Amino acid sequence: MTDKWQRALTVHLMEQEDAVNPTIEEQFNAFHDTNPVVFYELVQLADELLLHGYTRGSMKMLFEVLRWERMLATDDPSSEFKLNNNYTSHYARLVVQTYPRFEGFFETRNLRSA
Repeated sequence: MTDKWQRALTVHLMEQEDAVNPTIEEQFNAFHDTNPVVFYELVQLADELLLHGYTRGSMKMLFEVLRWERMLATDDPSSEFKLNNNYTSHYARLVVQTYPRFEGFFETRNLRSA
């Protein structure tokens, strides 16, 4: 866990009155605050699908594409860049909330923990 990410998670948890163990949502919020470029790259990939006529997409697929492109773009084999699969549903919701053109593009289910 990087220091920057740990600080973001700590600050986020300090805002919670009864936070002991961070929830997936809290971890996601800290990750997103520390790595905003991930969100914009996911939006870019989803826009490419729309441009090619697709009306449905998979956030998990976009995560894998982003992983692949990040791996190829780095010269550092010890890079710690990672995307947690637990965040896919949160990113799908955030993309739709931020850009309504994606309404219905991603299938989402009820979250088990908020």
